[in-house]
Amino acid sequence: LQPHSLIYFFSHYFRFGISGDLGKWPYKEPIIAVSMPTDMTVRDVIDSLGMPGFLLNYNMGEIATTLVANLPSGANLDSALSLIKMDWEGVYFTHLGGFVNKAKGTVRCNDSTVFYNASNPGKSNCFDNPGNIFFEWNARSENGRLVGTGPYISKIKVKIYNGRSVEGKNEDIYTLGIRRGK
Repeated sequence: LQPHSLIYFFSHYFRFGISGDLGKWPYKEPIIAVSMPTDMTVRDVIDSLGMPGFLLNYNMGEIATTLVANLPSGANLDSALSLIKMDWEGVYFTHLGGFVNKAKGTVRCNDSTVFYNASNPGKSNCFDNPGNIFFEWNARSENGRLVGTGPYISKIKVKIYNGRSVEGKNEDIYTLGIRRGK
């Protein structure tokens, strides 16, 4: 995708077993953003993490490349990268439309927790460590209970900014199936 084109979301019905350790979700929010290599499909990501979610097939690093190319010499890279951000909101519903859980947040291009680079932590940003964003769901309802086997509806809204200008925005709905194991 071109940085200025509409955002494309991978939307299919997936049925998978939850293989992640659901008792040890280390985050406060029920949905977290994780950068994944651009060549991974949503099935690859879910298989590797063991948790459900939605994959935003958009690389914020493309905007960063353009921004960095136009920076004056001596400019602070971290400050410039903080101008590129994505506001997102994800909501999950049962197949009958009953509310399950939601979360919202902002991912900035210099967010070292999202774009973490284990081999070089100083390059943990979307310019040096680009990738698509996967919104990982803890497969729990708003009251903290594990969801049951069955289909779920996921809705995501995103808006990507470069400074004050909107680079892209979209809203998408897709379904996924969860099969709980013993």
